[in-house]
Amino acid sequence: MQRAKYAIALGYIIVPIICIPNYLTYAVREIPRKETTSGSGSGEKKYIVNLSDRANSHPFLMTTNFWLYSVVMKLIPCAILTIVSLRLIHSLMQAKKRQTLFFANRARASEDLSGSSGSGEVAKDPVMIWEFGSDRTTKMLLAVLLLFLFTEFPQGLLGLLSGPLGDIFFRSCYMPLADLMDFFALLNSAINFILYCAMSRKFRETFSKLFWLKEVIKFGRQRGRKISQPVPV
Repeated sequence: MQRAKYAIALGYIIVPIICIPNYLTYAVREIPRKETTSGSGSGEKKYIVNLSDRANSHPFLMTTNFWLYSVVMKLIPCAILTIVSLRLIHSLMQAKKRQTLFFANRARASEDLSGSSGSGEVAKDPVMIWEFGSDRTTKMLLAVLLLFLFTEFPQGLLGLLSGPLGDIFFRSCYMPLADLMDFFALLNSAINFILYCAMSRKFRETFSKLFWLKEVIKFGRQRGRKISQPVPV
């Protein structure tokens, strides 16, 4: 638990530092809207995110940001998550085989000792429970991995290509898709919570204990019963 706290605190410290070139590369610009054909312009303005004056005057900053953002913050996490997830899935599959073999050997030993064929049925239940939990964990890991790769890898790849290919590729390919890729990145964060809640019983229990959901639901039901009770005249 202590290591997890240190890792979370380290993430809050390192990520803003890594994002400093990204903060310096972009800026919010104010653009007045064009007047209508009738000449009666409304004078309204719109705001867009574009390259900052510092990035336009220092191309090295923009190139550094592309390499840092695409490689360090996108492609490397994709590679690390892929390797870790596949190793976890491999470990789960190996543990599943060992667990199944263990219960099968125990069932055969029990049959040999008792001499009855019905005693092996009891030993199958733990195997089924283990396989069910292992399969759910494997599916959850695959879902999280595929969702992360689908939402983060394209943005990292386009950002990486924007470095060597220059401003033309950035403006013609990256910028038209930037909002869509940012939306997918936010969608990934939102769906992850739903995946964990739907596929992990321990996550639901921990989340419920952390935010006192049972107590809140119990209080709400008691409150509703009191309100629904008729008031004596």
